[in-house]
Amino acid sequence: MNYGDDEIEEVELYSSSRERQAYDDQATLYAIILATEHLERAYSRDAITQKEYREECSKLISQFRLAEKAALSKLNMTTEKFMELYQMDCPRATERLLKMGHPEPIRTTTG
Repeated sequence: MNYGDDEIEEVELYSSSRERQAYDDQATLYAIILATEHLERAYSRDAITQKEYREECSKLISQFRLAEKAALSKLNMTTEKFMELYQMDCPRATERLLKMGHPEPIRTTTG
C-alpha cells in the first residue's frame, strides 16, 4: 500500500520462536490478571453466584501461578513490576492473586 510519500516500515516483534513464546507468555499473564480483576468486580456486585465465582477464581489462580513462572522467570521481574510496566490498575486482582492466593470464602447467611 502506498500512503503518500512516506513508506510504512514493517517492524518485527520477535526474531525467534523463543522470543515469540516469551511475548505469548506475557500476554497470557496480562489476560489472567485482567480476567481476575473483572471476576472480582462481578462477584462484589453479586453478578455471579458463589459457586461460579469459586470455580472460576480457583482456575484463574492456578493458571496465574503457571503463567507467572513462565512469563517472568527469564525477565527477572516481579508481578508487581510487570503490572506497573504495563500500567495495570487491578487492585482486586492484586489482592486475590498476590496477597490472598485463594478464592473468597463462602458467605453464609444466618437467621
